[in-house]
Amino acid sequence: MMIVNPNILIVDDNPGDAHLIMEILNEFNISHNIYHAKDGKIAVQMLHREEEYSDIPRTDLILLDMNLPKKDVKDVLKDIIPF
Repeated sequence: MMIVNPNILIVDDNPGDAHLIMEILNEFNISHNIYHAKDGKIAVQMLHREEEYSDIPRTDLILLDMNLPKKDVKDVLKDIIPF
């Protein structure tokens, strides 16, 4: 099953890297929505649709930087993946 117009969350504290990823995704000429979180704490809030992120649609793909401020990648994964 192909997802039409996927919602992609880029989690990266480096705006240059996030912008580069967005440019690469745009080169595929696929309709998509891109959201950006600059740290792990914001990413979890976005994924759980908390506070000002309550209107963000469900995420289909997460591109997660391994070195994040405020909440590292292990803590982010623990918060979003039930074990």
